[in-house]
Amino acid sequence: MAADPYIGRSFGNVLLEAKIGQGGMGMVYRGTHSRMDKVVAVKLLPPQHNDEKGHYQKRFLREGRTSAAIQHRNVVQVMDAGTDHGLAYLVLEYVEGRSLGEVLDEKRKLDPELVQHLGLGIAEGLVAIHAKGVVHRDIKPDNLLLGGEGVIKITDLGLARQLNDPEINRLTATGMVVGTPLYVSPEAIRDNKTAGAPSDVYSYGATLYHMLTGEPPFLGKTPYDVMRGHLDRNPAPVRDRCKEAPKHLANLVQICLAKDPDERPTPAEIVRILKSRHLVHAGGSRTTSMLGIAAVVAVVSLAVLAWQLLGSHRKGLVNTSGATELAFDLPALDEARIRFGTSEQAEWRPLDSDPISVEAGPITIAIEGYDRGRLVRWNDIVTAEGGVTTAVSVSPQPVTVTRRSIDLNEGNGVVFVQGEARGEDDSVVFSELGSFAVARFNGSDAWNTTVTVSPDGIERSDIVHSTRPSPEAYLQDRVGQVAVDPHHLVCWIEAEKARLAAEIPPSMGWQRGASQRVDPALNLDVALVTAVREWAKPFGLVLPDKDQAMRLSDAHGAPLWYQDGGHIGHWGASSATNALLALVPMQ
Repeated sequence: MAADPYIGRSFGNVLLEAKIGQGGMGMVYRGTHSRMDKVVAVKLLPPQHNDEKGHYQKRFLREGRTSAAIQHRNVVQVMDAGTDHGLAYLVLEYVEGRSLGEVLDEKRKLDPELVQHLGLGIAEGLVAIHAKGVVHRDIKPDNLLLGGEGVIKITDLGLARQLNDPEINRLTATGMVVGTPLYVSPEAIRDNKTAGAPSDVYSYGATLYHMLTGEPPFLGKTPYDVMRGHLDRNPAPVRDRCKEAPKHLANLVQICLAKDPDERPTPAEIVRILKSRHLVHAGGSRTTSMLGIAAVVAVVSLAVLAWQLLGSHRKGLVNTSGATELAFDLPALDEARIRFGTSEQAEWRPLDSDPISVEAGPITIAIEGYDRGRLVRWNDIVTAEGGVTTAVSVSPQPVTVTRRSIDLNEGNGVVFVQGEARGEDDSVVFSELGSFAVARFNGSDAWNTTVTVSPDGIERSDIVHSTRPSPEAYLQDRVGQVAVDPHHLVCWIEAEKARLAAEIPPSMGWQRGASQRVDPALNLDVALVTAVREWAKPFGLVLPDKDQAMRLSDAHGAPLWYQDGGHIGHWGASSATNALLALVPMQ
């Protein structure tokens, strides 16, 4: 076999050491960056793609520009781009691990708990990609890399396009299907030039379907057969092929694979769905070992992610005759109520009202209530057995509506909704029914309001000015369905305000993190944590003590900063790299 002509040569200050992969739009090498003394990956455009007019080279370097603008832990970072030795190259973050495609080839399908964890990371990466106005257009297992600490990263934006860039649209206006047929969306098959962000969500759903069931949604003898499936057929239900898949995960995959792009959730909505759900095994254990990921990516040092047992409250409906009894396990809800029967005119009753008599046999039940402002609902047919207690597990889901926005148009600063940072835009989008506490906070003063989303529209209450945001808008008291100490996770915008107030110079990589804006601030040191603590004091907020930090760390599955007397430390890991910074109300 002839020696590789590029190994031992330098591209963009990187000495190529070994070839690690090849795709349709590039050869990938591992190398060492001479200036940064760091292992990186280099992607080269093959010589046969250096056409006379340079179309492929333009497209290749466009991938570099597109990717470099996206900085997120779930997206492979582009560090440099250029031409050398007559070839175009990209210098990329090196991910030591394997592609999800390789893993699925070996294992066929993955445990639903692992699918949920990886699916959350992919969705968060898509949020970052779409926030830059970019559509990936080729989400598939081979373009997802499993790296250290169980982090999944989206790579290969070679087919990506920016929605507002006519030059990119012109370069790809070939009439060809863009994307891999096994995971491509119906609209991309019909006209790839008009396929937008929902097309990525469809491919994401097809990828999750493969992870859960062991096969893509549609197979065929030819690419045409596969594409006809995406266009005309519905895939077999996930739970028909994967009995152990939880309903919420199977339902999520189903709505992601909706033929109509408008019926699919956004990546941000997917993130909220997955963060609000925790998988519970039959044995009752809620501890998720990441050792499964260690076996997948063959990396020795992986963190163990521990999750809490899903907290629930038991409420009962008892037949006064003693013949039939129903007992419900469901999360704590505000204004919980229950209705028997299918008629909209059926009577709603408080869930913990006086005992209710039920007849043995199948009963149609609806339960609804409010979970942190969101209207959530559950419907099912339950068979009540005579003479015994029938246990009913209830998993209410948010009642979604077409996305609606409301303009705040007053003040400035970060907008918080029910404890979640939403950004600094004047317009806030809601896609669920309910009544939501909203605050806008610039670090010195705040205003508060309530936004109500009903089937008929969206409106807000009068604005109330204050020196701090309301606890309902700023604090969270649950992680998923787990009740926790009321707390607020400091986002990058707030950490940056505290850093500037304390006149602390930015550390290495700070600007990259700070650009993520509403994401939780990471990579902090004691000086920065101290600055945030001093910045938050006037608002009646302090660092959690060690006991609080232990509980919050368990709930979030991540290390957490705390203060014990005069000592500031972090609980849950030896390194503070991924430690979250929470604030709690002053006692």
